[in-house]
Amino acid sequence: EVGFVPRSDIRRYNVSGRYRPLGRHPWIRRYSFGPQFSYLTDRDGVLQTRDIEISLFVNLEVGDWIGLRYRHRFERLDESFEIHEDIDIPVDDYSFGGFSLNLFSSQSRRISVRGSAETGNFFGGTRTRFSTDVGFKLSHRLTVEVDYEINRVDLPQGDFLTNGLGNRFIYSFNPDLYIRGFVQWNSKDEMVGGNFLINYKYRPGSDIYLVYNQVWDTEDGLDQKQHSVQFKTTYFWNR
Repeated sequence: EVGFVPRSDIRRYNVSGRYRPLGRHPWIRRYSFGPQFSYLTDRDGVLQTRDIEISLFVNLEVGDWIGLRYRHRFERLDESFEIHEDIDIPVDDYSFGGFSLNLFSSQSRRISVRGSAETGNFFGGTRTRFSTDVGFKLSHRLTVEVDYEINRVDLPQGDFLTNGLGNRFIYSFNPDLYIRGFVQWNSKDEMVGGNFLINYKYRPGSDIYLVYNQVWDTEDGLDQKQHSVQFKTTYFWNR
């Protein structure tokens, strides 16, 4: 996400709740309404980030969801950071918010679509964001998804546009063994990242994971920047 600020040595408090009454109309299955609150401080208790979100979603009888969300954020920056090439967000306290419209079609369909449109204030300027994700169930074993995101950011320090494109697949051999792949490109860093995972559940609660990651720089051709292989196993012990 554009504007992500990593921090360490923090304390985080999260509170959320949902009210989910049944619908009274023949075409509405359920409503879902509620807030979500996140509060981050440093070790001295000084506020660093406050994130308040409230949303209303409607679940239609056909399985689709449609919803509105309002999000308000406070960010205290102790250090400036580069949000885009030659564009820095200076040290200051920032308070900004925005609205988003979200649509999710039923995952039970052979072709499913998720989409979001968001606009609002952003670090002293404005941001408009559109994203979409299309999933294809090619068989009961294979699912392929393609997603695209565009951000238009206008700041006092300058304006910029970012694009992101991703593709993922999941293939299930059986309930205990599946493989998953993901490839993503973004125009901000001019990087392509790939991820490949094998997950085998050899007994209930116990898994084996094998993960391969690779990153390419696309600024001047296709240059491999890094790659890694990771292995992880879990074992559930029940006496």
